[in-house]
Amino acid sequence: MARGRLRPCELVSIYGAGFGPSQGVVPSIGPDRVVPSELAGIRVLVEGTPAPLLYVSSNQINFVAPYEIGGNSSARIRIIWANGSSNEVSLAVAATPEIFEIPAGGAHYAAVLNQNLTVNGPNNPAHPGDIIALYASGAGQMSPAATDGEIIKDASQKIAQPVRVHLGWNGQPGAVDAEVTYAGAAPLLVSGVVQINFRIPAGATFYSPLDYYMYVNLTIGDQTVTNALIAVSP
Repeated sequence: MARGRLRPCELVSIYGAGFGPSQGVVPSIGPDRVVPSELAGIRVLVEGTPAPLLYVSSNQINFVAPYEIGGNSSARIRIIWANGSSNEVSLAVAATPEIFEIPAGGAHYAAVLNQNLTVNGPNNPAHPGDIIALYASGAGQMSPAATDGEIIKDASQKIAQPVRVHLGWNGQPGAVDAEVTYAGAAPLLVSGVVQINFRIPAGATFYSPLDYYMYVNLTIGDQTVTNALIAVSP
């Protein structure tokens, strides 16, 4: 039903067959600004907690892992529908964040908005001195605390643990920490999606033969996800 590891507040996809309607369904967000935990008669229980559902179809379900599984070593997942339920699957719970990626130019680049709010990529790089926005999930609880499924209205919720962004070349000299200007919930998106704004150092050194990418290592607390690509041009 699902593979890999599960992270608290991570966006997750389950693939299979016979889950729900043949035509995919997305939720309607009401005045309470909360993503529902039942959609087209489908629920996903994670350790017994109904998860917010972002998309349901006959062969795919997208949901947000509940904050409550933080600190667990594993979590049980079961799909419930009107006439029955799936088998239960247990996944290991990881504390590491996950950077969203966008395929571009034969590689997987981090999901980043440039300073002018355009999508970063090899044909649209950022530049030293720019502040860019990186998107990720699985960062753990916010401060003040977030609620499963809420649509974030502003930038008041910050990532509770320390955040570090390290730019470099996979062990090459010249790697440097970037100035983090914001690390918190992503406004107007579902709780669990986080936005990290950081400045590319003005004196960044380039080692790529084509001078158009850098590696990003994101650390939240004591957990690091490494070697996501961003496009940067001198």
